[in-house]
Amino acid sequence: MLPPSVFPPVLKKGRLLIQFSIMKDGSVQKMSLVAASGATDLDRAAWGGIVGSSPLPSLPDEFIRAGGTDLALRCWFRYNLDK
Repeated sequence: MLPPSVFPPVLKKGRLLIQFSIMKDGSVQKMSLVAASGATDLDRAAWGGIVGSSPLPSLPDEFIRAGGTDLALRCWFRYNLDK
């Protein structure tokens, strides 16, 4: 859920980078905040969005048969940035 500070009249701005892995069973592990936004409420909202989505669907059988154990992702979250 987005924090109230990203909506008018405040329109707080920020961007952050979170790294995490999706395991074979769809669970999310190995999370780390790579680049903080400078605003704790924005960081927590992004973090909570990932945690709240776990478990995700299991990784495809083809991925596992090919030797994959997890899918590592780095995701940017951007709030109210100028176009």
